Formats: sequence, structure tokens, C-alpha cells
Amino acid sequence: MKIWKLEQLKQETNVDEMVLAKAEEILKVLNVHYGDDRLVTDLGGYILLDIEEIHTFITQHSTLIPEYIESFEGRDSNQYVEVLFMLSSDDHVVLYLLKETLDKDYPTLVKQYEAGLSTLN
Repeated sequence: MKIWKLEQLKQETNVDEMVLAKAEEILKVLNVHYGDDRLVTDLGGYILLDIEEIHTFITQHSTLIPEYIESFEGRDSNQYVEVLFMLSSDDHVVLYLLKETLDKDYPTLVKQYEAGLSTLN
């Protein structure tokens, strides 16, 4: 499910606490800039936590390169990543998934991101 409201995030019960905390931070920033009464189709963006929806998103947007990929440790001691995509200057999608899943299932995405970083240096 696309999550763009804090109430929706609070319904997620099978997600690591640290992932939820980071997702809440992102939603609060989006709400400050775009309003907390916005629809998913409005500007601002949303969060994806479900691996099937993440796969669909990455497949449908295969030419997009992430703005950033940030690794962090969850409360369950697993390594996770926060991945930001900018669909436009005012439309963002943030994915949360296990780092192992990103590395294993989406190595091209990681390589594209790293290649983009190397051109900046």
C-alpha cells in the first residue's frame, strides 16, 4: 500500500520499529511542505514498505536512478535501506527494504546509483 499519511503508517504492525521511525520522519517532512490532508495523487509523495509493491515500482520505473540510498540497522539487528526516488521536483517515493534484498534483487539499481556518485567526484 502507498503510505502518505501518518495514520496509515501506524497501521503497519509487521515492520521493524526503526523502519517505522524513519518513515515517520519522512512523512512529517512531506506533511509540513505539502499538507497532511493531501491525497496520494497530490504533490509530495509516498512511502512503500511492501516488497511486492516495491518490486512493481522499481520495474515500472526502471530508468530512474535513486537520489540516495542510506543504510541503517533496524532494532531487529537487520540491515535496511532507505531509497529516495524523485519523480519530479515535488513528487517523491521512499522505499524501505532489507539491504540484502536490494543487493540481491536489484543490483543494477545499486550500480546505477554508485555510477552516478562517481561522476559527481
